[in-house]
Amino acid sequence: MSIGHKDRPFRPRFPIRRKGEAMSQRGVERTLGRLVTDQGFRQDFFEDPAAASLRIGADLTREEIDSLLRVPLAALTEFSVRLDDRICRLHIRQEPMQQESRQ
Repeated sequence: MSIGHKDRPFRPRFPIRRKGEAMSQRGVERTLGRLVTDQGFRQDFFEDPAAASLRIGADLTREEIDSLLRVPLAALTEFSVRLDDRICRLHIRQEPMQQESRQ
């Protein structure tokens, strides 16, 4: 059984990489862009880089994640504050809601 059009075999949209192959430049660039422009993503990435990158559709290898983690958080933050606000994502910290007590 083949997946895809009856006259052509299924081909994944993006090439499947194996360990040791070249980094996915697109995924690295997407992640780096979000690290610079999105404070919430930046915090999430430094807490759980694999999960954070998957949430934005970047399936990074361990080597790619390690490379991005070598960029100091302070450097990303400093660069971010120098960007025009119009290209940065608004980050609103979500505080847990406290339930009102009824008496």
